[in-house]
Amino acid sequence: EAAGFLKENNLYLPGLILKDGRILLNTFDRGAVILDRKGRLLQKLDQTSGLLTSAVQFAYEDHSGALWLGLSHGLSRIEVAAPFTFFDGRSKLIDYPNSIIRHQGRLYAGTNTGVYCLDPPTQTFQVIPGARNQSFSFTVASGQLLVTTNDGIQRIEGKQATTVIPSGKI
Repeated sequence: EAAGFLKENNLYLPGLILKDGRILLNTFDRGAVILDRKGRLLQKLDQTSGLLTSAVQFAYEDHSGALWLGLSHGLSRIEVAAPFTFFDGRSKLIDYPNSIIRHQGRLYAGTNTGVYCLDPPTQTFQVIPGARNQSFSFTVASGQLLVTTNDGIQRIEGKQATTVIPSGKI
């Protein structure tokens, strides 16, 4: 899965095998990536995720599991083992979430400007086509992800929304 990223970017050695078995690879100008043992891209660490620069020259995992990255201009400490993630404007979530849900491995955020889905490799939120109006809350019914919006009740399937019940029919 990470082969495309690795072919397009210059690796900068050394990388690091984390204590939990995941693999961290440094790049010369595209930050660092964390892969699982099967080569799946789990996390990308670069300027969009908060690093001072995307040139990662060294990585070290300390005794508490924190990751220290030596950069071309400075040092960054990352809590990769933390049970939370911070998303701000750099992640392209441009409005406050009214609701959040994880469904079938994807993280969705409903906001006043639409429904967004997190793209894991880029760690950015992308608006769901067809769900660009104010949304209120999510629910899962019969395995389907539903969201209430100004347009009515919509079903979210992957990265697409369709209206199930229009707003005038609720």
